[in-house]
Amino acid sequence: MKSSRSSVSALTLLLCFTLASPLLAGCSQEVPQSNDAETSEEALTRSTPLDRVSVTEIAAVYERTILSELDACVAAHPDIQTISSEEETSKFVANGNVYLHDLGDYIELQLKSQSSITVSALRFGVKAFAEKELKSLGAGTVAFDKLYEQRASQDLWFRYSSAYELAAEEKALSLVRSPAGVDVPALRQMWKGVQEDRDRLDSAFLRPVAFAGHPTIGDLRKAFKISVAYQEWGSDALDAFQHGREAAGDNATFAKIRTVLENPSIKKRFYFEGQEDSWSHHVLVLVDEYDQAYGFSMGYSE
Repeated sequence: MKSSRSSVSALTLLLCFTLASPLLAGCSQEVPQSNDAETSEEALTRSTPLDRVSVTEIAAVYERTILSELDACVAAHPDIQTISSEEETSKFVANGNVYLHDLGDYIELQLKSQSSITVSALRFGVKAFAEKELKSLGAGTVAFDKLYEQRASQDLWFRYSSAYELAAEEKALSLVRSPAGVDVPALRQMWKGVQEDRDRLDSAFLRPVAFAGHPTIGDLRKAFKISVAYQEWGSDALDAFQHGREAAGDNATFAKIRTVLENPSIKKRFYFEGQEDSWSHHVLVLVDEYDQAYGFSMGYSE
């Protein structure tokens, strides 16, 4: 009798497991997007930002910007060979209706240590100058975006923030693995078209972050500094981001982006939103087949 009861128990367990297996398999595909552990507000998964850049990389992008603006100004003002005052600087960096601030700021800095400078001399030493300033603050892979919090560093933050953002984005896009059917760098270029069309000052591309496993809502919040409420997932997330207040709207380029985002290799789509009378903030985060996350944000503030 003891052996019979053991056989019945084993058979019962086998039947239960067999019947449950399809249900468990289904849950593993669908539930994580809606109410499973992945929607936990706890940060549980180790992440690696792909946009970490060194002082040298920031300085190299800054140099590239200065030399590009210098070429434009030389073409616009071939008669100017030497600069010795703020007025001459302003005239030189005025390119049509555009004032090239980065170059203007750089020239003014050079004139603090010398009475004049030739235009040809401006081509040399830009990167070394930037590295020296940034290294004096210890700015590097993580610290740069915190410089603005330090009063003494705010001038340097403004001077190099554009170079930092561009260097960080280029680094991230060079390291991200594009999932099947999705070209992440091309997706970012398409998003620029939406930003230009919608003209929102606080729109942004969320630079790629790699996770050691499936990220939770808490992981995504931490990685992208998201403070507004989690609202939707899946296709509903795309709908909400496209049609929310001050969001992407019926932009033709975003319609193309949406088609890409519906690719099966984009495994998760999460939408966060917050708004009051004077502001709104909309964030769409994507998680792909490689457990990399990236996305877009758009909003408005007075």
